[in-house]
Amino acid sequence: MDPAKQLQAIREWYAKLRPIRVDLVGDYAGEEFFVIEGDSLLRWVFADERIDFDTGFQLLHAVYVVESFLQQLNARRCRFSVVFLDSESIFYLDGCLSD
Repeated sequence: MDPAKQLQAIREWYAKLRPIRVDLVGDYAGEEFFVIEGDSLLRWVFADERIDFDTGFQLLHAVYVVESFLQQLNARRCRFSVVFLDSESIFYLDGCLSD
């Protein structure tokens, strides 16, 4: 199969996907401990329309979005931890740390 047709097939398959969304607070009533993967949280934050990358990155706005989200979870008495996995650090720390 040529690459153009293969790419088109992948795009059609992807367009048909319907991801399952889970309401952690509603489904578990906030009673079960859960983990929020930190990199995913940051990706969600950076996709927020309030974060403006056109005039430079605004850290204060990003911090506000994260704290607002976590405060909403706390207000609903959720039990959670935010974790950053060492196995993912290569994607954002490679070359930043000296040996």
